[in-house]
Amino acid sequence: MTMDPIGVHPPARYPRTAAQWERVAAVLNHRLFYVFMVLVTVAGYLTSSFSKYGQKLFGIPLPH
Repeated sequence: MTMDPIGVHPPARYPRTAAQWERVAAVLNHRLFYVFMVLVTVAGYLTSSFSKYGQKLFGIPLPH
């Protein structure tokens, strides 16, 4: 297995026995995880922005 220039391994190949719908579901699931990670971060920031306590990162106050 070779590495690309930034040091990230390429994804593993799908087994030949995997159906097309399984490959599509895997790719969709992978992309949705990234979307949800961003949405959870944004939702947490917005929630803390409207809190009376404000937001802090390791005890350091963040701007509103």
